[in-house]
Amino acid sequence: MSIRPPRYMDWPQRLANFVQSRATTPFAWGQNDCCSFAADAVLMMTGSDPMRLLRGRYSTERGAMRLMKKAGGLGPLVSRYMGAPIESPVVASRGDVVLVPVSPARSGLGICVGADVAVVGEHGVLMINMTSALAAWRV
Repeated sequence: MSIRPPRYMDWPQRLANFVQSRATTPFAWGQNDCCSFAADAVLMMTGSDPMRLLRGRYSTERGAMRLMKKAGGLGPLVSRYMGAPIESPVVASRGDVVLVPVSPARSGLGICVGADVAVVGEHGVLMINMTSALAAWRV
C-alpha cells in the first residue's frame, strides 16, 4: 500500500487550472498521454509525482505498451504507484485518478472532476461521464 501525500489546501483551484491549461494540448506519448496527464494532475494537487520512476522511459505507443505489459496491464501499473484501487469506482471523488474506456478497444486514465472524468484526447481534454468508470484510485 502506498502512502498518499496530502493535497494542497487550494487543490480544487489547482485541479481546475491544470485541466484548463491542458484543454487544447494534443495527445503525445510520454508527454501528454493518459498516464502522464493523470500523474501531472496528482503532482499539481499534492506536489508528489506518482510517475517519477516512469518519466522518460517511453515516447511511443510501443514503449508504453511494453511498460504496461510488463506490469500486467494499465490497472496493475497504476496500482503499483497509487496503491490499491477504490473498491467501487462509483465512490470516486473529485481529484481521484479514474480508469475509463476511451475507445471501443482501449481504456485510459483521467481525473475525476465531479460527474465527469477529464481525459486526454487527440486534440486536448475530453470529458467522459463517471458512470463509465472501470476503476479508480484515491489521491
